[in-house]
Amino acid sequence: MTLSDEAKLRQELSTTWRLYELEREHNAKLKQQLATRQTLYHELLMAVESKWPGETRHQTALRYIRQAERSTTTGPAQEFNN
Repeated sequence: MTLSDEAKLRQELSTTWRLYELEREHNAKLKQQLATRQTLYHELLMAVESKWPGETRHQTALRYIRQAERSTTTGPAQEFNN
C-alpha cells in the first residue's frame, strides 16, 4: 500500500466516522422530537374527560376539535382563515 493509498483510506475512514456521528446526532434529535410529540398527544387525549360511547379518546378528541372549528363563534382560527 502506498502512502497515497493510506491517505485516501484515512480520509474515507474519517468521512465514514463523521457520517456515523451525524447519524447518531440526528437520531437523538428524532428521539427527542418523538418523545415531545408523544407527551403532547397524551396531554391532548387526557383532556378528554369522558370519551363518547363507542369511540376511542382519540376519536372523541378529534370530533370535539372538528366541532369547535365548525362553530359559529368567531375565534382566532376563523379570523386567520378569513
